[in-house]
Amino acid sequence: MKSTLQSLFSSMDILLLERIAEGRFRVLAPPPTWTGKLTQTGFKVGSEVSLSEDFFVLDTFFPDAEDLWNSSKEGTINCDPWIQCDEEGQEWPLAARAIHSNGKPLLLLEHLGESYTRQQQMHQLARESMLSKDELELEVHRRTALIRKGEEELAHRLLDVSNWRDEETGAHIRRIGLYSELMAKALGWSLQDVDNIRLAAPMHDIGKVGIPDYVLLKPGRLDAEERRIMERHAYIGGEMLKGSEIPMIEMAHQIAIGHHEKWNGKGYPNQLSGSDIPIAARIVAIVDVYDALSSERVYKPAWPEDEVLAYLRKERGSHFDPELIDLFFELLPEMRNIRLLLPDKKG
Repeated sequence: MKSTLQSLFSSMDILLLERIAEGRFRVLAPPPTWTGKLTQTGFKVGSEVSLSEDFFVLDTFFPDAEDLWNSSKEGTINCDPWIQCDEEGQEWPLAARAIHSNGKPLLLLEHLGESYTRQQQMHQLARESMLSKDELELEVHRRTALIRKGEEELAHRLLDVSNWRDEETGAHIRRIGLYSELMAKALGWSLQDVDNIRLAAPMHDIGKVGIPDYVLLKPGRLDAEERRIMERHAYIGGEMLKGSEIPMIEMAHQIAIGHHEKWNGKGYPNQLSGSDIPIAARIVAIVDVYDALSSERVYKPAWPEDEVLAYLRKERGSHFDPELIDLFFELLPEMRNIRLLLPDKKG
């Protein structure tokens, strides 16, 4: 039995010792070859040794081990693995275990072998990979934010262009963006698409930069020919914004060319009807009419709210998408709040 135990521990690369006094141990089995690399004292079966000089890491482990060995309880406690170098600089991963079994206080020192080293290397690579992944995600977020900032700047600059021609914009175009954002949120759109319509909707009339001043700035009602010229702003805006791979600009294109289409197909410029009209354009069609009729213009006074709302209800299912009109009225208190927060400047 004894020889079997000795050969077992030898094959497992474990040094088996019995604690005989505080800080003193007896070697119970033939020591593994690695002990000769790491100790000044030659270990052999039956010799008494002190481990503190050769394995100083154990000094912090021994107080807990002594408590176990001096107790009447049987059990095991482990020391965390550590790396110890020999004189040639080779690393040896080791672990220690204190055992109290059948009244015997035992200590096992184990060489964990190359598998432990490989495992630690894998853990390190995993940590580095995780760090790289986190850094990559941060970089993606940073670049996404920069792209979004660029898109917002582009939208604002395009609107600045229209401001030079059409003095009706200002608070109106800001409200159109917020009204549209409100409806998109209520429809359950993604955060990205909600943000896109907030930026894109104010560009609905950008095509007016291509309308002559005598039509665009006329203080009175337009005649039939002037109306035909004015209606070209939807086509012009669509042409200005078409072909972009930026989702926000593509949505602005759909809105610019489609916000004067009607649910019944009698709008312009393409006489689209129903769901063939992009939903972003159908949303802006509603909020643009609501805001325009509610606001004073050089060619008309502001309509009373009850008349504006009556007109919107009357045009449900003909001019406007019936489901979106119903949603608009559900959101009406919040629409009013937007108008109060962003009133038109007088004078």
